[in-house]
Order: sequence, then C-alpha cells, then structure tokens
Amino acid sequence: MKPIARLVLRTGGEGLLFLRPGRYVIGRGSDCDLILPSERASRRHAALEVADGTATLVDLASRNGTLVDGESAERTALRHGAIIEIGDSVCVFEWLGAAAFGDDIPTPSVPSIAASEPPALTPAERRVLTGLLGGLAEKAIGSKLAISQHTVHSHVKRIYAAYGINSRSELLAKFIARPSEWQ
Repeated sequence: MKPIARLVLRTGGEGLLFLRPGRYVIGRGSDCDLILPSERASRRHAALEVADGTATLVDLASRNGTLVDGESAERTALRHGAIIEIGDSVCVFEWLGAAAFGDDIPTPSVPSIAASEPPALTPAERRVLTGLLGGLAEKAIGSKLAISQHTVHSHVKRIYAAYGINSRSELLAKFIARPSEWQ
C-alpha cells in the first residue's frame, strides 16, 4: 500500500516519515517511528493515528506537552500543513496526492529529479534506507536490525554512493521529490 501522508521534521533534526494507515509513535526513544533529538521531548511523546482521510495526533502524557498550529493538543485532528511542535522540534503533517486538497483544487506539482530507475540496492541496504528515511540514527538502525553500527555505516556509504549524494539531507530531498521510489 502506498503512503497516504507524511510527517516532515523541519527543525530540531532531520527526519521524514511516510505514513500508511496505522499508529506511529514520535519521541526521543530509539523504539519510536520518528526519533526526535530534543531533550524536551519525552521518550514516547505523541502518537499519530492515520486512517483513510483522517489523521489524529495524541499526546502520550508527555512532560512538556505538544502544540499543533500553536495550540496545546491532547488529541487533535490534523489538517494538511498542520505544524506540530514537540520540544525543540517542529514537524509538518502533509497529506499526499489529491486527497490532501479539495476536489476543486489541483494537487501542486513537486519538482522532479531526473527521471531514472532507482539504484539497485541489496535487501540489507533497503532496510537501512527505510530506517534513514524514518529518521533513525545509525545506532538505532543497528539496534533495530541487529547489526553493528559499523555495518550500518558501511551500508549508508553505499546508499549515498548509489544515489550520488553526500548527506542525509540530500537523501531526504530526493525522496521528498519522489516518495514512490522507496516503496
């Protein structure tokens, strides 16, 4: 199933989380779906519940609270473009495709990167790539995949070489422009 929404970490770190229907935990804990580097974020700070056509942010009794569009939020329905503040981190929630907009408003075009086949990656590299795109640190990816941090870093270097890039920011930029490439 293709993602129907995404959560983009704009400040306080780097992160991009493509969302399918389900529940996603946000916080600074290594077991979270989107890991925030902010010490002001709780380990399990908030949850994002996504279903077809609806997305709800639920604060998980965090110590410092959660803001949605500048308002304190315990359980809040999200709109396209909603700004979520957790600790020092700011995320933007976005619906993907025409569902994000009214039927009478066309979906804005996203600048495209040169149309070419995505590079061939090994299954292990694809798992590491998924972790990177989910905002995980290399150490957290290693823990989740039960491989060493050195092995993760070796995969990251090969992924960067395959895409012709040098940083996570460049990797995220490629996938923001072409989200269907990593599915």
